[in-house]
Amino acid sequence: TFSLGADTYDNEPKQCSAADFDDFVAQISSTDSTKKGQKYLCAPLAEGSHNDPARYRWKAHWRIRELVLPRRFLALDVDGFAAPEHFEEFQQHIAQWNALVYTTASHTADKPRARAIIELSREVDYDEGIRLGTAVQRLLEAELGPANIQLDASVYRGVQPVYVPLRGATTHRFRNAPLDVESFLPDCSSTSPSPSAATVPLTPHAVPGLGVPPAHVIAARATAAPLHAIPLAENPVNIARVQAALAQVSADCRYEQWIEILFALHSTRWQCAETLARVWSMTAPKRYQAAAFASVWRHAKATGGTTIEKLFERAQAALQMSPSVVPAPSTALRSSGKLALPLKPPPPRDYLVGQVLVPGTVAVMAGVGGTAKTTLALQLVVHGALGRQLGAIQIGDFASVLFLAEETTAERDRRLGALCTTLSASERSLVEQRVYCEANAGEDLRMTTIAAGNLFETALVDRVIAATQEHQQACGTRVGLIVLDHARLVMAGDPLAADHVTALLRALNRIAVTTNTAVLLLAHSPKSTLSKDTEADASEVFGSGAFVDHTRAAFVLHTMRESERKHFGLSPDEGRKYVSLTVVKSNYGPSGTQWWFEKEAIPGWQVIRLTPALLLPKGQTQAVCAVGRRIIQIIKRYPGQLSSRSLRDRYAGKNNELAASEGEVRKALERLLATGELISREPTCEERKRLRLPGQTKVVLDLPACGVASGAGWSGV
Repeated sequence: TFSLGADTYDNEPKQCSAADFDDFVAQISSTDSTKKGQKYLCAPLAEGSHNDPARYRWKAHWRIRELVLPRRFLALDVDGFAAPEHFEEFQQHIAQWNALVYTTASHTADKPRARAIIELSREVDYDEGIRLGTAVQRLLEAELGPANIQLDASVYRGVQPVYVPLRGATTHRFRNAPLDVESFLPDCSSTSPSPSAATVPLTPHAVPGLGVPPAHVIAARATAAPLHAIPLAENPVNIARVQAALAQVSADCRYEQWIEILFALHSTRWQCAETLARVWSMTAPKRYQAAAFASVWRHAKATGGTTIEKLFERAQAALQMSPSVVPAPSTALRSSGKLALPLKPPPPRDYLVGQVLVPGTVAVMAGVGGTAKTTLALQLVVHGALGRQLGAIQIGDFASVLFLAEETTAERDRRLGALCTTLSASERSLVEQRVYCEANAGEDLRMTTIAAGNLFETALVDRVIAATQEHQQACGTRVGLIVLDHARLVMAGDPLAADHVTALLRALNRIAVTTNTAVLLLAHSPKSTLSKDTEADASEVFGSGAFVDHTRAAFVLHTMRESERKHFGLSPDEGRKYVSLTVVKSNYGPSGTQWWFEKEAIPGWQVIRLTPALLLPKGQTQAVCAVGRRIIQIIKRYPGQLSSRSLRDRYAGKNNELAASEGEVRKALERLLATGELISREPTCEERKRLRLPGQTKVVLDLPACGVASGAGWSGV
């Protein structure tokens, strides 16, 4: 039995059944689906009430977790292979089961993409499906190498849509035995649905056939009489001792050793013991699985045979550490602290965004809900990938890494796809290459955790660093920006508590310094700012003042306020279309800079973009627009040949072609550059020679290439 949906938005998929796996394959392969987002399959669903009765009042086979029924198939979704030969290896491994492998909509010969549907020896429920999929993924990663295959774990959930083969897809049918569920989930036989205290489920530290200890050995270790009793009080000193010992023991160890360390920590009976164990286990992210950890921890006993002494023994073996002594931090002076004052100024600051963001720093951008913070962040990374300014905002040339805690993969693709609709094929390819974006809705992205009142970093900090370094190596371009959306979902504790916020910012600064990138943290503004009618300031960043104090730059994105609307002579309806980005703090450049954007719907995508806009005080718009049109005509005749200065010198004046004063020309130029109808760029060496440009000419005016930089046009306000 299975569900078959009509498209991505079908929340009441049709309930289907097949006589056998061959019939199942035949049904899902004959849907005549022509593009991604059409037909999908998922687990069968019971009929019942929706968990949002206010919107859905009737009973149906809703695609929600509460109604998921057991299924007898496992889906694998491969987002990418390091090379085409790894796709062949993948098929060889899948061939051991009764399975179907087929290419996806984004598949190409040099960049294979594929899905697999595998028959199971028995039905699995929702949780078993997740654990089974994770175990199979570990096996494939062990066989092919983790860097050679990228699997999407979301399809292990019974409710996740799995798109069926498209018309014309390449399919590979393998006919062997069904995948034996018991070999991967030895504690979850169909006759014993509840694991007993004498068994421990397969964990990320164990792959079938690679030396997993028998259940009775694990149970014996958990219940044997204690060897030693070393009572340790739960205080900051002893917690620090245990943390120092854990730092010397790799969580990427044999399964038996991993369980041994967990039992040792459990023996302390500390309130923070589970947190210490979990954070340590997460330092091996490719092997960590939350559900398996919870099960092992539940079966450990504080009076078992393994005590905390075992942890110190392991640490001592790794670093000759005494069980009772943790090395004190060195008090010696560092050579890096000695001064060597430069005689000449260093190179100019490497600004990534405006004259505000520089590598190795953390910035915060705040705004109330609906001001399009995420959209603006996405536009910044797209423009960074193309090395193209966003209106009047100068943007560097860089790659980016994003972690979006509130977005699904489908929503991420919708937003970025909409923002790139005007790009050429080569530009779209450059964005795909340079932007790494995880859609982490529903995942735990906290970079800090609280144990016994103390704040600690989680393993996610190192994962962000590793992902950034790997992406930089893969795309061949320096990563300039890391975006984290948003603050409440990446921190533990109270955003109004200074120490909790400081712990998060300390972790983010470590990321920024280690990767030499700018980290941009998105945050909310208090709802009280909606009624505010004064200039934006740092108080509009919700939470403790530490959000601003411990960052090197702070931005506020807000809708147009009443005084601003009157200043620009706009109607209330017109004013609601605009938002402004204001620099309320900048340690490495001017603060107070403000950029205006107009919210513009992208037809067919149900997504908005922020189009740069230069708003003028009431009464000046018409005159400036007329001058702007004349400037564009001149630049069309002489593209890349005039600087702002030479344009004013040659054509400004009431009796010259622009028929406007220098001040009027300057205002019109500012607007053209802000809306993207003109760009300023460095002239090439060939242009300097051919046009005999003076050496002091640093930038020239030109028409924008077709794409992201195009503005709203002079027909607007």
